Amino acid sequence: MTRLLSQYGYRWLELKSTPDLLPDVELGSQLLRNPTERANHFENKYNLDKMRLTSFKVIEDILLENKNTYSGLVEWELIMNASAFIGEVICQKYNCKWIWNEDYDTPAVANNEGIIVNVLRRVSLFWGNPELPEYSLDKMPLY
Repeated sequence: MTRLLSQYGYRWLELKSTPDLLPDVELGSQLLRNPTERANHFENKYNLDKMRLTSFKVIEDILLENKNTYSGLVEWELIMNASAFIGEVICQKYNCKWIWNEDYDTPAVANNEGIIVNVLRRVSLFWGNPELPEYSLDKMPLY
């Protein structure tokens, strides 16, 4: 037990002790005003294709590369644009629409059955602590 704790437990506790990075309501409102425009900007800037994207791993890589460039600063514009792009991919793939999720005060995408993905929240959590597996964009639960 001691070996397992020292191998895995301490690192996990260290990662979990980092406060979650969460957007405020104003940032969410900005994203919800023009998600398609933001998604198109992100798609063009990073030479992506919403229709051909099979994994969000490439988005994780883009965010990590930029996070290292900004050396600790939170780049909210990039986070919002990446969130818009992911949201638009989900909308196209699963016939969803953008909504405001009252439970979390954040923009989200939802399907007709009410299944919701809080994309801005998820991307913010990943930016804040990308080493936590539960914050992975590529492994986020979809429909």
